[in-house]
Amino acid sequence: MALVRWAVIALQQAERHNSGAEPSLELALTAHVVPELEAEILIMTGDNP
Repeated sequence: MALVRWAVIALQQAERHNSGAEPSLELALTAHVVPELEAEILIMTGDNP
């Protein structure tokens, strides 16, 4: 569940940047970890391709 929680947080931070509410390179770059987190979640749940 920790990976799911972190993925949600990363998406929320990216949205804060994308909406213009808080322009920040750090928030924008946080979104780049989401695909890796998704892949790890799939591996852990046994749904990997």
